[in-house]
Amino acid sequence: MKPSDWMRGYLKHSASPTANPRYKYLGDMTGNCTLQISNIQKIDSKTFRFKMEADDRAGHYTGQSGVNVTVTEPFQMKIQSSSDAGELSRIQQVTLSCTSVCSFHQLEVSWFKDGNALPQSGPALQLGPLTAKDSGNYTCALKANQRTTSLPFTVRVEKEDEGLNHDTWDKRMIVRVVLFTLHTLLIVIVTAVIIKRTCLCKRTESHVTG
Repeated sequence: MKPSDWMRGYLKHSASPTANPRYKYLGDMTGNCTLQISNIQKIDSKTFRFKMEADDRAGHYTGQSGVNVTVTEPFQMKIQSSSDAGELSRIQQVTLSCTSVCSFHQLEVSWFKDGNALPQSGPALQLGPLTAKDSGNYTCALKANQRTTSLPFTVRVEKEDEGLNHDTWDKRMIVRVVLFTLHTLLIVIVTAVIIKRTCLCKRTESHVTG
């Protein structure tokens, strides 16, 4: 059996080194006839058919139905977040997913923050525990085609000083409540003393008059 060949519009692209370098045969001699096309272009919009040749001509086989490939213009990726909150809390976990209208498998995704490349390459970007430094504009794109870059997705994390202000505000409220309570208690005590002295004075006057 000779090496398996793919034909595009009946133009043969074999697995030999002389074939188009963008076409790579990933199959075997048993049942896998996978063809990989890299740097796909408009001219690849064709019907691909698989052809197998045997030593005996009667064993030759060509898949007549083939696989129809349609190459469209670059699509734009989109970022979706696992959290709907406008402002994220510190120590929170969030996942940013790079999605598209087309399905893609085993393709590397490039991530960027404020225009700077990030080391992550998967379709999902894990962030957390969050800090204020994670705030920024995130974008993603297929690594093989930067024209698919998504629109910026803004991540805003609560600043540390905002948290301190909340703590300070809580402490001030506690102090105010305590002072108000003490002030109220002092008024009650003073009022009670005045009433008591007034009653004693009236009793003394009554005793002297009698």
